[in-house]
Amino acid sequence: MKKLVIISFCLAILLPFTGCKNKKNVAKSNATQTTVVDKQSSTSDKKHTTDTSKESKTSKESKESKTSKESKEWQTLVTRNQDIKTIFIDNASVTLKVSSQQFSGKADISFIADSVLSFSLQPFLGIELFRIDITKQNIIVVDRINRQFISLSYPDLKKQTGLNITFKDAQAIMLSQLFIIDANELLFPDNKKEFITDNQQNKLVQFTSDKLQYQFFYHPQNLYPTIVNIRPADNKKNEYSQLQYSAYTPFGNFSFPMQINATYSSSKINANLFITCPNFIYDQPLQISPLNLSRYSQTSLQSLIK
Repeated sequence: MKKLVIISFCLAILLPFTGCKNKKNVAKSNATQTTVVDKQSSTSDKKHTTDTSKESKTSKESKESKTSKESKEWQTLVTRNQDIKTIFIDNASVTLKVSSQQFSGKADISFIADSVLSFSLQPFLGIELFRIDITKQNIIVVDRINRQFISLSYPDLKKQTGLNITFKDAQAIMLSQLFIIDANELLFPDNKKEFITDNQQNKLVQFTSDKLQYQFFYHPQNLYPTIVNIRPADNKKNEYSQLQYSAYTPFGNFSFPMQINATYSSSKINANLFITCPNFIYDQPLQISPLNLSRYSQTSLQSLIK
């Protein structure tokens, strides 16, 4: 059971990949234009040149307009719900499947912007058996059954597990924002991004950053993400993570996905985490009970997940 809980935590913050070596960018598809010149008369030549110039100008303006629109959409996607200060989700249903094993239970989720994201896992009777606190400095996992805990800084987490994440990545997922793992700024570089409209009228932005390939599907009108795919650029180990947001519900000026489905797959393991939120309380005074670790013994990540 302990191992399932730790894996659920990894899925909840969207397990990234750091094992790939090749860095590639998704190529943008640019149509090649061929100009046909009528050589019968200089007048025709001049007319054709003028028409081509107008077409080129129109094409350029259209491209600039499209880029400007996509840039604004990008900015909306990376700043979604950024004004939310606190979130509390009570009694969320959590179902985790790892290969042939399954864990089901309840969880309280508490979030204070730019501070902490806390999971209180309660497999039965509302009794907290595990607590996971993600802060700006470290990640703390408490096993109340065996009275043990681990505390890992993000550099330590990366060194021990290869998970190259920070608090801002977890916060972005909590707020259903577009995110790039380990990125200092979420800018809109034209040469690295490709926007596509698929057959379901969902829009897709895809790109490669720091050896990872990203695909973000989002609603073209409401501008909220629906599916996030992440995989290594070389994908030698056939790994990928997928995050699905659904059942969006409006709350004042915000909208929040009441169902989150996270999947991690590789040649060694297949895991799926499904969270259903029965409620969503935001921007209300919220206090997260401090952890008193003096009564617990510190252990290693390897020992905790055995």
